[in-house]
Amino acid sequence: MSKRRREKAESAKEAPLLSESVEVRVLSPEIVKAVEKAVSRMKVITPYSVASSLKIPMSTAKKALRALEDEGKISPVVKSWKIVIYARGRGGE
Repeated sequence: MSKRRREKAESAKEAPLLSESVEVRVLSPEIVKAVEKAVSRMKVITPYSVASSLKIPMSTAKKALRALEDEGKISPVVKSWKIVIYARGRGGE
């Protein structure tokens, strides 16, 4: 085994499983309120439009939109494996 491979193997063994840069994102009520306020001004509600308008990660926008869907404030109009498009209210106002 070459010296480089040996050093790489040793450093891999010593590396911790979780690094300090790991972030845990929890959906806070403030984020849901901000998303709800932003959604009230939008014609088309998609995770991308919410994420780009509030400058939040897509995963957070998706979680917030699911929370608003559970509360009944928005309803899905189109659902596919890739994207969900929402409308305000139950009837698609």
